[in-house]
Amino acid sequence: PTGTRIVRGNYVRARVGPGTSYGYHPTFRFRNGQSVNVVGYEGYECPKSGKGCGPWAQIAGGYYVHSSLLR
Repeated sequence: PTGTRIVRGNYVRARVGPGTSYGYHPTFRFRNGQSVNVVGYEGYECPKSGKGCGPWAQIAGGYYVHSSLLR
């Protein structure tokens, strides 16, 4: 669901687009337990380093975090 979600994992990096082909934001890193505001979901991917398949969550600011890294 959209709204406030909690990050699972240390130093989770935000991407500038919904996929592993997009680069990382140079400074956004989230720690385990930190909350982020999810405004929508886009695409579907099974990232190699992720914990499972799923959509990319668009967070406030227009950046993306894989949904498997959120709870």
